[in-house]
Amino acid sequence: MSLLGMSLAEYLSAAADGNPVPGGGSTAALAGALGCSMALMAITISSAAPGASPELAQMSDFFSSSLDEFAQRVDADATAYSQFRENLKIQSGTAAQRAMRGARLQMALGDTVRVPLEVAGQAATTLVALVPLVSACAPSVLSNVGAASSLLRASFESARFTAMVNMKMINDPQLVSSLSENLSKYGRMCEKSHRKIAKSIASGLEPDEKP
Repeated sequence: MSLLGMSLAEYLSAAADGNPVPGGGSTAALAGALGCSMALMAITISSAAPGASPELAQMSDFFSSSLDEFAQRVDADATAYSQFRENLKIQSGTAAQRAMRGARLQMALGDTVRVPLEVAGQAATTLVALVPLVSACAPSVLSNVGAASSLLRASFESARFTAMVNMKMINDPQLVSSLSENLSKYGRMCEKSHRKIAKSIASGLEPDEKP
């Protein structure tokens, strides 16, 4: 059964029952999808206000597309890890069979890193795109934009940890180095954007001074 086809209660139960799927990568993607949903709520409400920014329609298209990509990876991560575990079960006898099994494991392991890395990159680029929404949205939905930023940051962190754990099993040092560089780049993007958003929202939510 697709994880996306589960009810919220079913997903939470599956994540808590001790099985490795859904794990950190899938929940990272879910957090990213929720962040996009919060951004879209802010955009929809702001678009109905008088004098709404014309940029909101373009923002809506971006966050809708990003939401779809996160949602697809909720299942993609679970599929990748399930396939890796299936390869672990294969028993090999001859040296040639063991070598083939090792190659299959490394390929399957690559997918368990690729998907959370994609989630991390998506979270970073989506956080960057969220920055202009702070000034374009209605003041009443600033908290929703803040929630979107926090969820996207959590999405990145969860995906980063998942990718780092799985990378430790990859035998190619150059590949690991390249993947680590990408994670570091995404991390810088996330932190810079999240700090900027948090600062702007905190300023916008300050109580008015009493006369």
